[in-house]
Amino acid sequence: KLVDKLGEGGMGAVYKARHTKLGKFVAMKILPQHVMSRSDALARFEREMLAVGSLHHPNIVQAHDAGEFGGVHYLSMEYVEGQDLQQVVKAKG
Repeated sequence: KLVDKLGEGGMGAVYKARHTKLGKFVAMKILPQHVMSRSDALARFEREMLAVGSLHHPNIVQAHDAGEFGGVHYLSMEYVEGQDLQQVVKAKG
């Protein structure tokens, strides 16, 4: 269940979401329909899903799930409370 929009970029929007079966918060990246009209968008999103899924490091969020539901492509990741990178760079350079 989507709770709050955290940000948006060229490849979609990221939401804070509550996993209804596990009862925990996750970050959910969703590829919007208007981006799907670009021929390379889905392939790029799938490459991103594979890259995030293959990384394992304490300083990188972990991917939980990726796929498509009702025509909406998504990537579910670990939710980490705090500032995003843009806020940190703006504040500290």
